[in-house]
Amino acid sequence: RDRYMGELSLQRMFRCSVRLWAWQPALAQYNQRLSQLAEQRRLTDLMEVMSQIKRQGLTPTVYTYNSILKYFVRCRDHTGFTRILKEMSEQKIQPDLITYNSQLKLAAAKQNPTLVCATLKQIADAGLKNDIVTYNTLVGWHSRNGEEAKAREVIKEMTAAGFPPDHVTFTALLHMYLKKNDVSSAEKILVELVEHSLRPDATIFNILLNHHVDHRDSKAATAVFHQMLASQVRPNEPTFNTLLKLYPNNPEGLEDILRQMSEYKIKPGVVTFANLIKFALAAHDHDRAALYLKQMADQGLRPSKLINDMLRK
Repeated sequence: RDRYMGELSLQRMFRCSVRLWAWQPALAQYNQRLSQLAEQRRLTDLMEVMSQIKRQGLTPTVYTYNSILKYFVRCRDHTGFTRILKEMSEQKIQPDLITYNSQLKLAAAKQNPTLVCATLKQIADAGLKNDIVTYNTLVGWHSRNGEEAKAREVIKEMTAAGFPPDHVTFTALLHMYLKKNDVSSAEKILVELVEHSLRPDATIFNILLNHHVDHRDSKAATAVFHQMLASQVRPNEPTFNTLLKLYPNNPEGLEDILRQMSEYKIKPGVVTFANLIKFALAAHDHDRAALYLKQMADQGLRPSKLINDMLRK
């Protein structure tokens, strides 16, 4: 009898293990789908997936709710975010550092210093420690407010905590300096990156490039592009889309940029064609605009709403 009961217990343990194995991948797939929908800001589909999870008898975890919270952060919806936190509390699900970091991002985006401080206290009270995301969120917050000294102080703190600044950190500082039109300090960010054993990437150069183009400084923009190439950083479609803006009334200049894109095996995308069509229509060159539309069709691209609006006008 004892042997029989032992075998029965083993069978039950095996069945439980199988159920657990089947449950985890299913929920993991749902969590991944929720995260994707949050990135795409598709709330209706997000809630439908959540309903499917519950209909299948799966128990949402903190990872599930963190995926949903991502949506409300992206939309800067504090009311919706608070509602999800309340549901987590009702389900006895303890927030983790990702949860608090999401709340911190929302507080910073909403310019809510009270909530920023409260969130940092919650992290400490929960026995958690700030990570690179926490620190970069704070650097970004102070940088957007033009608070250079506070941003630099956070960088010192994160470095002391074992989190050296990364590209996200320096990108926040770069935006801050360019917002102040302090180009000299912005260019020094490239040096700081190297000092921290980091290489300036395409995003860094594109931000500098965009600033000079917006200020119609073609000489500085060209210099940044050449510096980008000299640094062996491969330009991408946003790089060339920015350069196109230097030649709104110069078809030959536009064609030269398109030629360079081709040399880097970069096909013009919808944004590129939107710029080209905009410039052509502004010059009342409808034949050129029609040519760009044909090239879009040949690539299997559909005109965006922006393009259709321009054509209607």
